[in-house]
Amino acid sequence: MTDDMLSNQLGPQVRNLIGNADPTRANYGFGLGLAVRTTSGVERLLGSVGDFSWPGASGTNWWVDPSERLMVVFMALTPVLARWHYRYLINTMMDAALEK
Repeated sequence: MTDDMLSNQLGPQVRNLIGNADPTRANYGFGLGLAVRTTSGVERLLGSVGDFSWPGASGTNWWVDPSERLMVVFMALTPVLARWHYRYLINTMMDAALEK
């Protein structure tokens, strides 16, 4: 079940439009109940292929990047446009903090 949950369930014929509602998840695939990164270099957030996440309606965000052994939970109550800014900011700060 975990493999199905963390694998893209969208077929090649399905056009992902989530980027229209939340640009931080544009180009992600979808597992069972969460967004899954299927390729590198095309998403707006930094991370690794196989990371998975879900943004909350009020500005919260969480993601797990298994290859970096990283889990992040970000809690905030922010207006729509500001929440995307903070998601980018927290993501960039966490990526910079990783020792590469």
